[in-house]
Amino acid sequence: MTVNQPCWYFFFFLIFITFQSKASTDQNSYYGMYMEQAATDWHNALPAGSGDVGAMLYGNISDETVMLNHKRYFYRKNHLNKQVPNFSINLLVMRKMMAEGKYKEAEDFYLDKIKKSGYATSSTGEFQPGFDLKIKQRSKDVPQKYRRQLDFETGEASVSWQEGATNFDRSLFVSRTDDAIVLRLSASERQGLTVNFALQPHDLKDAYNKGVLTAPEKIGLTFSPAVASPEGYIFIKASRNDDGQAFGMVVRIVAENGNMQVVKSPGHDDMLQVTKADNIVVLMKMFYEGNAQNQFNQLKQSLAFMKTDYDALLQEHTKIHKELFQRVRLDLAAGKDRLLSNEQLLKDAKIRGMSTALAERMFNYGRYLLIASTNPNGLPANLQGVWNGLYSPPWQGSFFLNENLQMNYWQALQGNMPELLLSVFNLIEGAMPDFRTNARQYFGTRGILFPIRMIPGYGLKTKALTQDVNWTGGAGWIAQFYYDYWLYTGDEVFLKERAIPFMKEVALFYEDFVQEDAQGKLMMMPSDSPENIAGGQKGQASINATIDFAIMKEVLNNLLEACQYLNIEQEHVVKWKEMLAKIPPYQVNEDGAIREWMHPDFKDNYHHRHQSHIYPLFPGLEISKTNDEELLKAFKTAVDKRLVVGLSSQTGWSLAHMANIYARLQNSESLWECLNLLLQHKTGENLFTYHDDYIPTETSALKWPPFQIDANLGFSAAMIEALLFSNNHMIKLLPALPKSLHTGQISGVKSRGGYEVDISWENGSLKELTIVSTLGRPTQLIYGDKKISLTLGKGEKMKFDGNLEVVR
Repeated sequence: MTVNQPCWYFFFFLIFITFQSKASTDQNSYYGMYMEQAATDWHNALPAGSGDVGAMLYGNISDETVMLNHKRYFYRKNHLNKQVPNFSINLLVMRKMMAEGKYKEAEDFYLDKIKKSGYATSSTGEFQPGFDLKIKQRSKDVPQKYRRQLDFETGEASVSWQEGATNFDRSLFVSRTDDAIVLRLSASERQGLTVNFALQPHDLKDAYNKGVLTAPEKIGLTFSPAVASPEGYIFIKASRNDDGQAFGMVVRIVAENGNMQVVKSPGHDDMLQVTKADNIVVLMKMFYEGNAQNQFNQLKQSLAFMKTDYDALLQEHTKIHKELFQRVRLDLAAGKDRLLSNEQLLKDAKIRGMSTALAERMFNYGRYLLIASTNPNGLPANLQGVWNGLYSPPWQGSFFLNENLQMNYWQALQGNMPELLLSVFNLIEGAMPDFRTNARQYFGTRGILFPIRMIPGYGLKTKALTQDVNWTGGAGWIAQFYYDYWLYTGDEVFLKERAIPFMKEVALFYEDFVQEDAQGKLMMMPSDSPENIAGGQKGQASINATIDFAIMKEVLNNLLEACQYLNIEQEHVVKWKEMLAKIPPYQVNEDGAIREWMHPDFKDNYHHRHQSHIYPLFPGLEISKTNDEELLKAFKTAVDKRLVVGLSSQTGWSLAHMANIYARLQNSESLWECLNLLLQHKTGENLFTYHDDYIPTETSALKWPPFQIDANLGFSAAMIEALLFSNNHMIKLLPALPKSLHTGQISGVKSRGGYEVDISWENGSLKELTIVSTLGRPTQLIYGDKKISLTLGKGEKMKFDGNLEVVR
């Protein structure tokens, strides 16, 4: 016994050092957040993820919960096997009624045909929570020095505390190398861990949606009790009544120098009890379909061969996660405030406005969340990223294609994470047959037509709602990502084999769908400006929504540029040019604002949060490529008129959207106001953003507005837009720098045309610029009224001072 003591002393010394290093951080290199209290429910737990797999650590000492998610856990209902009827036979009648000014009647006629067919459904499917790992650990003393934190650079969530002279720690990450959840429990005292583990369906008490509880049985899920084995494994599964598929997971518990036994309770989940262990590592893997027993066997074997060295597993994961996260660095000279807790930063923001420390943290958090909820070879982030504790989540937790999915990925390219955008292309290309079916069966056209929302592997239009049926712009909007991917990366293989074929499918739809009016101009009927109803109208079905033509124009122009660059598709170029020439010009109303509908029967309705008609300014690039000051003024007026509802009436995502619009308008203070309101009213303690105001109450069942991750991700995009804007011909520096961010630097951001840019500024003015060309293409640098033309060779770097003079 005496011989081994030095080894044990050294072992516990290392644990002590681990606790100390987690608790103390350098204010100049701190990329993370910490909280002073545990979460009472999943909304405020700490999120970790590997893209398709997610986990949330609550941080409770004696009664811990780790909520586990898989992005493919969708209850898909029995709708999947239905054939889409030919609704296009009703289109001529609908259009005739609209031509006669009977817009609501036409809308009702078409929707009624869909409803009476028996095809329509209320939902294509709902994103489901997975399971909860429950951890019971009795305290021997009063807990002190509590700290719950998330490391953005490594993706590790942890909770630590002290009881008497003993330090305790639980740390968790979701491995990008093993696609497994890895958890470690540590104590500085030898044999200091006695813990019970149980694997259960996600707790119903933690599954309220604005006061409404939907039990899993109600939507067709059946859970089997968890089964544990003496070797340290726990198995659990659930089955769906939609397609009979099972989903579930396997947990492996490895205890160092401890005893383990199964605790059985008839009719209930088995538990594994570990007593007097020095260290415990928990390895977890999930499956989403297939035969449960086969999956159990495969996952058990996989877990058996996994390393059980937590630090080694974390190091392998961190190599991938950290490399992505560190590509862009933002420093707003926040100093020691970086070390403040979320609770303190949010409290200060409500009194004095958002600090630079909170702005930095939100920017970094948005990058972290996108990385943690995106698998480049899997699925993109849905409305909730990959984290959900509701059996009936708001808007089904699906992929929304009229704003939200797009906002999720606005930061990906400019934030130097282009591979994350591949997940969007994976989702879309996996449902192309469905999109072609939509176009053919709904409107009798070739090409592709998106639904307003979709789930993995399923892209049919299924809802008999006007915003679903009349929305035709989704595919064209996503086409912007395809073309932008090439502008940023210069990947010609992608351009030829993926981008151009996709854009051609969109163009095919427009070729067949648009009509000509009496003046020879193109007309879209029906058309839709997402979720808004024109003044004096009773329905959403309309003619010539501005966003529809803006998207169509963008797709055709991008197709022309791409095909001319590769010198291909010349037989189609003439057709696309003819279509462009027939698109009606944007119209300005009596207030001097861009009209939301380019038809006299549809008057502007300013009382709405969507800014769809601003598309040519943002997220589009059309206005940035024109010198038409009157047109720019009309778009600015349209944005100003929208403020009739007030910024405080905006939702979380719409504040993020407006911040990006204000960046394009170079209105830095309105941009800052939007982000400030988002933090003050729509953000929770763990910095998750919400659709509505976040107002904690004592009744958690009524507490939560809908959690949506898009505003988190849109925040990061807006911060970059404020500091750098580009199109394929120019780079604008510090276009919308808020006064509150008077000094700082950002490095690693990307521009269209293939440039990587580092910018520093001081007292509101440019200090230094370093720019590297990755593609060797010419561009123009713009800072204030200074403009210089720049052509660098591939890989060439150049430095400039604040006057855009070259630094030798």
